[in-house]
Amino acid sequence: NKQFMNNRISTSRYNWCNFIPKTVFMQFRRVANVYFLIMGILMWVGTNYPTLFTSPLSPGSTVGPLLVIIILTCIKEGLEDLKRHRSDGTTNGRKQCGWNPKSTATVAATATTLSDVEEIEDFNSWCEPTKNEKWKDVRVGQYVFVRDKEQMPADVVVLCSSNGDGCFIETSNIDGETNLKIREV
Repeated sequence: NKQFMNNRISTSRYNWCNFIPKTVFMQFRRVANVYFLIMGILMWVGTNYPTLFTSPLSPGSTVGPLLVIIILTCIKEGLEDLKRHRSDGTTNGRKQCGWNPKSTATVAATATTLSDVEEIEDFNSWCEPTKNEKWKDVRVGQYVFVRDKEQMPADVVVLCSSNGDGCFIETSNIDGETNLKIREV
């Protein structure tokens, strides 16, 4: 279903076209960097226009270290964001077993428990299996089969469970809480 957003996650801050403007902007949000930039500008004015005032130091003595600090910090930010991109790629590339509905029939209308789903003789007549679908490609309306202790995409509604009326879900990746939460079918 292409009218809804996909299930792709992105925790990174930058992409290739906004990396330099964003990192430089973030660097000059720090008061110390702004101070040294203003000092460097004043030293440049004092050196190039001695009629206004004279500067005892060259502007390079302030701007040089400032540029070194900004470049090193931008490299550090870039490496950290590259790790985020790689982690996002790993998460988005995880495989999930699921089914795409062929019609408007739903599992909830046909089956109430997992055993009912297994007993449906014409299950493949209203759903086509999609083995090993990537998490980023899971769309609204797809049915996802989740086994015990298996991770799953975040936006999943429980339609049936082998435990009967509900299942237990750990949401530590989302909210940091490690206790199990019950979700009813």
